[in-house]
Amino acid sequence: MKIRKAFQFKLKLSIPQTQVLRNYMGCARFAYNKALALQKELYEKEQRKLSYSELARYLVVWKKEAETSFLKEAPAQILQQKLMDLEKAYVNFFKREAGFPKFKKRGRRVTCRFPDATQINLDQKNKRVHLPKIGWVQYWKSRDVIGILKNVTISYEGGDWFISFQAEQEIEFPVHPSTSMVGIDLGITHFATLSSGEHIPALNSLKKHTRALKRSQKKLSRKKKGSQN
Repeated sequence: MKIRKAFQFKLKLSIPQTQVLRNYMGCARFAYNKALALQKELYEKEQRKLSYSELARYLVVWKKEAETSFLKEAPAQILQQKLMDLEKAYVNFFKREAGFPKFKKRGRRVTCRFPDATQINLDQKNKRVHLPKIGWVQYWKSRDVIGILKNVTISYEGGDWFISFQAEQEIEFPVHPSTSMVGIDLGITHFATLSSGEHIPALNSLKKHTRALKRSQKKLSRKKKGSQN
């Protein structure tokens, strides 16, 4: 069975790297908000929404326009991931699993995701990772990343930068050490009869507790009000 597990570490960024990541996250936030504004306008006019593929085509147009050409500075996959996040937010809203998508504000927890692991080079020995358009970045290693790397998420929260590696691992289902099998037949005379011939008697806990309750009620009925007996 395959599972995915996240390994998070604190980043050690240089000033130029910090500026680049801030720019990436600003572009991602802008793309998300612009797409959300477009979705809201369309829904108010025509009661429909754009699919992710339609939004992705708008993203290509925005990069070519003079006013929003700065979006080209960020890796395309980061911007595309934000559009996917918006699509998921709309799906959850229509399923009544979440509220209506909200515009993202500066200053709150922000993230950017690199979904293509083939563009990422993780050097655990030297505690560093190579990210697209950023280069080698150092991180505080506290444990090994185990499994096949699938994606990387950078986040900024509380004044610190973090990196989360999501890796896929193969695990085995736990197997009971016993190799024998036993058949069970439920009956009336005996609660259960095993294929080995062993009988398991009924617990009759209800009858037992009913008799105890009757005895207690009789004792209580014999007592006089105000008596210590």
